Amino acid sequence: ARWYRDNRDAYDRDYQKYGEAFLKPDVAGVGGDRESQIVAAVSLWYDAFYDLVPDGFDLMIGTCLKKGTRILTNPCGLKVIEAIKEGDHVYTFENGNLVSKRVKKVMTNGIKQVYRVRLSDREIFATDNHPILTVEHAARGDYRVRWKLVKNLKKGDLVVVLKKFPDGRSSESLEFFRFLGFMMGDGWVVRRSGNNQICFAKSHYYEINWRYLELARKLFGKEPRPYRNKWYYFYSKEAAEKLISWGLGAKAKEKRIDPRVFNAPLQHRIEFVLGLLDADGCVQKVGNIERYIFETSSRGLAEDLKFLIQTVGWKVSNVYERLRILKAPHSKKPKEANSYTLIIYPTEPKIGAHVGVGIGPSTPMPKKLISLFNWNTFMLKRVKGVELDEEGEVYDIEVEGSHNFVAEGIIVHNSMATPHCAGLLALAIDRALVKNIDDVKARMARFGVKSADKGYGLLTWSKLQ
Repeated sequence: ARWYRDNRDAYDRDYQKYGEAFLKPDVAGVGGDRESQIVAAVSLWYDAFYDLVPDGFDLMIGTCLKKGTRILTNPCGLKVIEAIKEGDHVYTFENGNLVSKRVKKVMTNGIKQVYRVRLSDREIFATDNHPILTVEHAARGDYRVRWKLVKNLKKGDLVVVLKKFPDGRSSESLEFFRFLGFMMGDGWVVRRSGNNQICFAKSHYYEINWRYLELARKLFGKEPRPYRNKWYYFYSKEAAEKLISWGLGAKAKEKRIDPRVFNAPLQHRIEFVLGLLDADGCVQKVGNIERYIFETSSRGLAEDLKFLIQTVGWKVSNVYERLRILKAPHSKKPKEANSYTLIIYPTEPKIGAHVGVGIGPSTPMPKKLISLFNWNTFMLKRVKGVELDEEGEVYDIEVEGSHNFVAEGIIVHNSMATPHCAGLLALAIDRALVKNIDDVKARMARFGVKSADKGYGLLTWSKLQ
């Protein structure tokens, strides 16, 4: 690694000469496929090489996510991947915990074929060579974390996903987040002729009307007045500007949750969700189970809410679409329009019970599984399917240190090019930088890497020749 760093011309020449034999995606772990096993054999070598490569080397290759993929950033909240910039901080999986790391590089990788990876409550669109963090049941009681390429994922594989997002920061009060959530569902702002009118629909339920009338008085010092028994309104320039700055200026079908909401403290996020459910939700009881049904005319709002609910640790369905006759509170007549529905369970899922890894109320969790990561922050979901999707514009980022990030609530590896071990070893031996394969094994052993078993027999002298 140091030799190539100090000999840029040689690096460029060898890259041009050997191409894919010289550079391969770094998935930094053992998977079920040969490529992942080769990578694992010299993962320490890979990390050393990559960290020593000077800025400006064009090493990023192949592994990509589709435009529009949502990523958690700190402190800005939710961003789509094409809006990520160098220097941003994203959340990443490191030593079983969720930490924040700096983005070193952002890549636009053109138009590529992507695949849809479906889990029970989330999905991601990626190229077939993009690594996703999984857990494999290696033997009885033995579980291991593995990076697995999209093309090698199978139905039933266990994928590591975000269960709950830790506390963020916000200077706003819990009451404001509750009011903002309600307004996102049943409110609007009218700004014309110098007037700043804040309106929200009248509910059929007295307690809901009372709650938000009281919040308007407390937050803005205004007394809302009823209009034709349809909605309440009050005038406030301060309230109008503030609510618009938090995303309330969009039309009903274009409403989205402000990115800052996703990075707020946990209870703030819950209050926002409860406010939105007061506006556009209803409660259902199925036996002893209570759940919310949420419905909106904005697909973007439904998708954002689904992601937000996942950050507070509640169970939530995928978004369902249907055609309905809808009438907005300030419209003259009903219209035919698409609506988008979520089913929400305001309880945390039991650890492991939904993925069938032998964990239930009377079954103790295997110790090896407990040790893999923080179960308050992460959980496992099974792959429901991997399907070919259409071609699309794709992007990727490089994250400092851990080289992975949370995208759509799923832990994915970033794009990274490092020496293919066979190509690099062949070059090293050819140039007498090392003597032979035994010399390489001895060097690896000094770093605590055992090469005598564990599938490392793939690195044979005959293959190098």
